[in-house]
Amino acid sequence: MQDWSLEFGNGSYPYFLLIGIALIVMVGAYYRKTVPELPSSLKLFLFVFRTLSIILIVLFLCLPTLVVTNERVTGQKLAVLIDNSGSMGFSDDGVSRSRQLQSIFNEFESGVSAGNLIAFSFSDSITRLPSMAVPPPDSNLTALGDAIREIATLQNSFDIGGMLVVSDGISNYGSDPSYEAMRAGIPISAIALGDTIPMPDISIEDVKAPEVVYRGEQIDFDLTLKSDMQNDIQAELETYSGKKRLRSQTVLLPRGGAAKDVRISIPADSIGRFNYRFDLRSNFPEHLTNNNSKAASVQILKDKLKIFLIGETPNWEFSFMKRILSSNNKYSISSYLPGKGSKKILLPADEGFNEYDCIFLVGCGNETYSRYGSVISNLIGAGKLNVMMGLSTASAKSGFGAILKGIGLSSGGNDLVSVKGEFSPQVHNKTIPDPLLRPLLENSASDFSNLPPILFRFVGLHPESDWEVVMNSRAGDGTEEPLLLKRAMNGNRVVILNGGPIWRWDFYMNRADKPDSRYKFIIENIVTWLTVGGQIRPIEVSTDKPIYNSGDRVRFKGRILDDNYRPINEAGVVVKLAGKYGNEIVFELQNTKDGNYEGGPGRLFSGEYIYQAYVTVSGDTIKTLGGSFDVDEFSEEYRSLTANRKLLREITSNTGGVYFDVEKNPRGPFPLRKGSIVEKAALNIYSLPAALAIVLILLAIEWAVRKKRQLP
Repeated sequence: MQDWSLEFGNGSYPYFLLIGIALIVMVGAYYRKTVPELPSSLKLFLFVFRTLSIILIVLFLCLPTLVVTNERVTGQKLAVLIDNSGSMGFSDDGVSRSRQLQSIFNEFESGVSAGNLIAFSFSDSITRLPSMAVPPPDSNLTALGDAIREIATLQNSFDIGGMLVVSDGISNYGSDPSYEAMRAGIPISAIALGDTIPMPDISIEDVKAPEVVYRGEQIDFDLTLKSDMQNDIQAELETYSGKKRLRSQTVLLPRGGAAKDVRISIPADSIGRFNYRFDLRSNFPEHLTNNNSKAASVQILKDKLKIFLIGETPNWEFSFMKRILSSNNKYSISSYLPGKGSKKILLPADEGFNEYDCIFLVGCGNETYSRYGSVISNLIGAGKLNVMMGLSTASAKSGFGAILKGIGLSSGGNDLVSVKGEFSPQVHNKTIPDPLLRPLLENSASDFSNLPPILFRFVGLHPESDWEVVMNSRAGDGTEEPLLLKRAMNGNRVVILNGGPIWRWDFYMNRADKPDSRYKFIIENIVTWLTVGGQIRPIEVSTDKPIYNSGDRVRFKGRILDDNYRPINEAGVVVKLAGKYGNEIVFELQNTKDGNYEGGPGRLFSGEYIYQAYVTVSGDTIKTLGGSFDVDEFSEEYRSLTANRKLLREITSNTGGVYFDVEKNPRGPFPLRKGSIVEKAALNIYSLPAALAIVLILLAIEWAVRKKRQLP
């Protein structure tokens, strides 16, 4: 329906109209009798010109607008959502579900041709279809809720007043279909197909495994098995590492879909990352075998870290350090402490430093330097030293002074001097906790920073910029000296613990309400950073898991840090991926924050993939990393192929739609929620420049005629 109306933009338009009418009357009275008398035709001509001028001026003052109002009916079309996920290729009684659909869609084709129906296919996303031809199954996921939500957003664009979902009701991805159906606000009808009786099937539903174990321990895999057979059955559960079968065992699976939990323990006898696969087999026929296999990945670390602890003289600091290190059963401790006088014990200078995972030097004075100074210097030069140096006032005056200067702890030409005074610790607050302070509790920084001052003797250091200061010693006047600092350089990893007795602070913190030892955490973190932490590379790019199910989105994660674990946020991370089909996929990871990068190629076909990651900073490639991952044939789409007609009934009931079983040859009608939209179009029927031009022309012509006829 269409209406026309005239509106005025000036609220005072009635007064202008009255004034205009009055002026026109006056003009008529004036030209009724003129001196000298004019012919009637000329009077009429002058009257019309003057009247048109007045009308144009009045229109300009009133601002008239012609408004055209159209009201149209909406919601006249039905959106048909056709399920083309992988489950639609499954056969019930020898006929695939997708073929069942085509037999009823001929009834809808005329509606598409007439423009009353709009067809879409859906699986993990929706696709507009030109006709009601059933597309072949092509996805390993079904996102019914997401499809309903996307169609709801297209209501106005496509004039949609209702939906018809044609599906088996299986939804294993995305948002909740019932929730999205209620939000859509239009009737949703459904045609349901597929068998609701569970099909004969056995499956491995889940595998849980530890991320990390130590060599010599047991790897415990917790598996959840399931059987939809009508009777209890026996099946063989096989465990593989790569292509090697490790073990096979018989398991009894209960009938009726009940879960069966099984634990498999395998000795961790090698170091590295290993992939394990579990296969479930039986002699009973199954409709589906893709869900009979699952995999897990485990990192096996070295069982015992060899640590050499060397003291300068007997003191509480050495005893405390030895007690902490010996309390961890993952450490194998060798220690050397010289005696006094004639009982002094001297070990050979080549005491196998390179056979230890890390060295702890407590004291670093003349005694230690005389026995190990040359060995330490050689290891630093070769880039093979992982060492914690506990400095004392004797360190600056001993041969260690030259070593400390050589590793950049006396920058600016400053000498190493002994310092004495009362200091309290001060932790540096950072967005990323320093590796030496993890996994301390969140309030650890305040614990350390609120301790009372104690008498300190240490070395005044002036570290170069590559050193990272983790903790300072703060005097009462606010001056600070480095207390705990670290540096990775040329293959070496060095931690400096400057002065003591730090163990006294641990006694302050280890009180009744806080029974944990913060100092112990720091010492163990130092060991981790020097040894196992060295295996955790500052630059790392890999997939978020080693094995994916078919249909999963493959995601890569990167961590780009410098050698001292400071984040690099300006790096470029490009990944090149190659699979069994030979095609290469190239994509770039995007920086999130704090040196973390994420991205991925999305979903991939099943098979093994090899990748190369190139990390660049300022145009220079600083690291190239490689690896591989697998995409299994099994996917969530095939975890259960039992139709969920109950879900479709619930959706239709909650939204005012109608429900049909495919066996009843459904034809509709399917309800629509129609509405109306009022659209207005405004047309300005005046133009200031044109009106002024016409008025001037009319008045000029009138004035010329009046002048020629000698009218006043």
